Amino acid sequence: MSKLDKKIAVFAGDLFWSSIPYDSLNVYREVSKQYNCSLVMFENDLRLTKKFSGNEKFYFDKSLFASCSGLRTVRNWNDFKLLTNDYDAILTGPKLFPKTRRPGTTLNDVRPKWILWDIGGADILTDCSSIRPYSSLVKGPLWKSWCERIYHGSSAHIVGSTHYDYYYDTFSGVGKPISCNEFFKKYELDVSKSTLLIAPSNPSSHTSQLLENMKHIDRLIDLCEKNRIQILLKTYPHDYVYHEKDGQGTGVYKRQSVHSSDKSQFQFFDETYRTIKVIESQDHFSAIKYSDYLFNMSGSHIAWETVFSKCRSFSMNYSSQKYFGGVGYLPAYIKFPDDIVNAEIQELDTFISLKNDQNDLIEGKMSPWISKILFENQVNHALDKILNNEL
Repeated sequence: MSKLDKKIAVFAGDLFWSSIPYDSLNVYREVSKQYNCSLVMFENDLRLTKKFSGNEKFYFDKSLFASCSGLRTVRNWNDFKLLTNDYDAILTGPKLFPKTRRPGTTLNDVRPKWILWDIGGADILTDCSSIRPYSSLVKGPLWKSWCERIYHGSSAHIVGSTHYDYYYDTFSGVGKPISCNEFFKKYELDVSKSTLLIAPSNPSSHTSQLLENMKHIDRLIDLCEKNRIQILLKTYPHDYVYHEKDGQGTGVYKRQSVHSSDKSQFQFFDETYRTIKVIESQDHFSAIKYSDYLFNMSGSHIAWETVFSKCRSFSMNYSSQKYFGGVGYLPAYIKFPDDIVNAEIQELDTFISLKNDQNDLIEGKMSPWISKILFENQVNHALDKILNNEL
């Protein structure tokens, strides 16, 4: 049977990540090289409808979605179910919709099989309650083992992550990080200084850690000024769309800042701490690649990504949190590498002495969680096994 006899719907879902706007488009482009493939999106998805004013702190080229030859749009979840009935498989990420905006219809009764691609955090284990994946495309050996145990009877294949491809110079997809020179020029950074990236945002369950660490910001700014360290800020991807219109199918998920009820978190930082430079959301990967330090203020899995760069992550008030190294609603055998990638410090000024030469050691320790392979090079090999042997 020819590969073209199998029809795959690459589904963008109802959750837009401003830091990774093109993930579904890149998956579609790669898979369509070998398979009969469509890119399925809601017709009012922000990626199709956004009109930029120039005041946003995120950007994407919506024409790349609108001009996609395989684009098929749906009005709602019921339309989605009718459309995909004609397909053999639905290939999508694990976050199909916001927690605050559920489909209102069951998704497990569709005819095609659900195949999930893995993203940067633990969402492939925590956010799939609405569907049962037939197979999972995961970022490392432990995730393969965990997915096969949790989704009993489901297969898993190690292919890397769509979100990690952006760290590779050989990545051929849309949205590649800008170069170091471009990044430093864009944010008016001094190449002779070190760079600290602050990552303050995460789910509401991490608020206490964040607020505790906020007490150190003035001291941190003073330390950095004295030690020739420039400071950047990157908030959670959903924080950047705080002023966008939400609603089912838009992909927009608004999260209220713990600092203010009428402005985003990045606006609060920008207005309160003038020496901190807010980076645009789509420059997420450039910031990790070109920064020397990452202050993981609220227990984010963004720290795992430092394995792809020279950046050294440190944290405070993290190791005592209940979500450090795992979460209570997952089986006890699932352990996250938070202790490997985060240097937990007690005194703020000790972060300056952290050495970037530890990253090679960290990379080796991280190999059970993250396999350093390109998703775009592996996805069709995995689909061959799944579609031609398993289905």
